[in-house]
Amino acid sequence: MSISSAPAPTQPEVEVKVNLQPAFTGACLCRGIRFALLTVPEQVGNCFCADCQRNAGGPCQTSAICPLPSMEVHDPGHLTRIFLVHETGSGRPKEKHFCSACGCTLWSVTANRPGERVVRVGLLEGGMQRLIPRVELFASRRPGWMPPVEGAIQWPTTPPSL
Repeated sequence: MSISSAPAPTQPEVEVKVNLQPAFTGACLCRGIRFALLTVPEQVGNCFCADCQRNAGGPCQTSAICPLPSMEVHDPGHLTRIFLVHETGSGRPKEKHFCSACGCTLWSVTANRPGERVVRVGLLEGGMQRLIPRVELFASRRPGWMPPVEGAIQWPTTPPSL
């Protein structure tokens, strides 16, 4: 019996291409900051708190919660800035990330959920059509002329988990 010292036969190299199409793409008003969500957000909601009403310039802000690993941000001009909101309806501070060129609010990061971004659905291509709010926060502040989203959980203020 002989043992060969020749190298083991090698398999031909196979190039593996993974096509990670983002579930959503978005951008600020000036397009200086672009981002992609690699997965469909599981949590989408409307918030009627005073801060969200001021920030949206309307009755509510519609947002989607995205884990940090599922989001890619492209900000080649380093335009992203942060405004820290200390006094909030929930009592917990939050960061508002915005574009310093156009002023567009992109997402928020809350103190008790630092591994997630709360992304503005209106910035996502097709977001307003494809992402339906399933929860409404501070629903007690909803204007009387605006009906609740059918089937969405209604919280008078904010749930303890947020």
